[in-house]
Amino acid sequence: MMAPFPELVVSPSPPAIAATAGALILLYFGFSTFYTAFLGPLAQFPGPGLAKFSKIWGFLQAMSLRKTMTVHKMHKQMGPVVRVGPNHLSITAPEIIPRLYSYKPFLKDPGFYTALNAGKAEGHLVSQTDPTQHAKRRKLIATLLTRSAIKGYEGDILHPKIVQAIVPFQEADGSVMDVLPSLRALTVDAAGELTFGKSFGVLDSPGFKHSVIDALAVVSEAVPIVQYLPWLNLLPRWLITSTPIFKPVAKLEELTADAWTIEKALPEPSEAGRTVISRLAFLLKNDEPRYRDNVATSEAMTMIVGGSETTTMALVAALHQLSLVPADQARIREEVLEYIPETVTLDAYLKSGPPSFQNLQQLPFLSAFVKEVLRFYPPVPGLLPRVVGPDGLTVRNMFIPPGTVIAMQSYTVHRDPEVFPDPDTFKASRWLDKSEVEIKAMDARFIAFSIGVRSCVGQDFALAQIFIFLALWCRFYEITPAPGADNGIEDNGVTVHCKHDKLLFNIRAAPIA
Repeated sequence: MMAPFPELVVSPSPPAIAATAGALILLYFGFSTFYTAFLGPLAQFPGPGLAKFSKIWGFLQAMSLRKTMTVHKMHKQMGPVVRVGPNHLSITAPEIIPRLYSYKPFLKDPGFYTALNAGKAEGHLVSQTDPTQHAKRRKLIATLLTRSAIKGYEGDILHPKIVQAIVPFQEADGSVMDVLPSLRALTVDAAGELTFGKSFGVLDSPGFKHSVIDALAVVSEAVPIVQYLPWLNLLPRWLITSTPIFKPVAKLEELTADAWTIEKALPEPSEAGRTVISRLAFLLKNDEPRYRDNVATSEAMTMIVGGSETTTMALVAALHQLSLVPADQARIREEVLEYIPETVTLDAYLKSGPPSFQNLQQLPFLSAFVKEVLRFYPPVPGLLPRVVGPDGLTVRNMFIPPGTVIAMQSYTVHRDPEVFPDPDTFKASRWLDKSEVEIKAMDARFIAFSIGVRSCVGQDFALAQIFIFLALWCRFYEITPAPGADNGIEDNGVTVHCKHDKLLFNIRAAPIA
């Protein structure tokens, strides 16, 4: 009898199975990456090589504080649509602004905005990606930030705190002083008053030093990191808050939680609440406790963080620009004398019937100057992503498929030479003596606060601080750059910072003719 054939089927060993599976996974991801980069629907769009493969390109640009400028230069070289990630495009075509910032179908990109939730599923207004939830959440605090509501804050919050912020410079005689700490103290305490009904006391602290200021610095630096490493939000909170660098943030969260605990324990909340948390206590009173607590503390934190640092940087930019052009200081001072005459001293200002935000907005050059500051130095200059809806999008005869993440950066939109001639030059006069058609065209490309239903809910509160501060500052002070000082602004792709964390000027009393 013939011997049987030897066994041909060999049972693979577990290590062999693992190696084969690993190889197949690598092959799959390798092919997928290659397809996305060179054969997929976005392959037609120009961009840096690394961006076609990975988000690492954007992360490196953000960490090196040059992402916004790099994207801007790429558009100049490569056209209106540039690839900045495997599934991400930056667009400068202004004709799509009304559609991109409409309610639908371009929803906020969950990959970006959910990362800003600090691990809370309820999130906050800024991070809401669902239009219905966003509309519901916006109603919770929008009534507190209308123009009519802001009138009530001027006498109680804005004028007194702005005076307190600039009084320390009264004795200046041309010496060099750092203005940045006072600006941060002002905006943080104003945000605290609006949110909790009491300030943090930064304006009363020696040297304007305070743990809340430290917390804001940490949060600002963390935004681009969490954007690219969203898994950090999955780490246990105790692990994050026990880390020394995050302790100021933990202290701010504790202050917020304590304020909310006190507020919700009060008798029946009133619809007429004048602070963010009192308003939330009324509007959320019938919601499930955990949801109610998370929404209230998230919105309160957002008002403090988002409502202070961006306003601070707008004031930094305004003072920096004013220091470079003394004639602009003099022109604003001349306009402001209508409301703050020569006979009014800074000490007597609050008793003299201070000008309202509404009155100051009527001053032509001051209004033009503020508009140009926000055009030239938008507080959020970088890409704020949206997702292309199911019908796709055609831009300049180029089709962008559904699901693609697209964005426009205000820095680049604000430098459209078609409507902003000589766009890289700061000129407040560009907003003056223009035809209605020209102003309308510029306004259509002005997105410093975003536009439409997604626009910044606190923009009028911020503008009121900016107008009143600049009016007072120019009326009582004159500044020039300190010798050797670098007072410029840099960004991390999302927010902006004052270079070297200082704002140094030679300060003296303003000359009054």
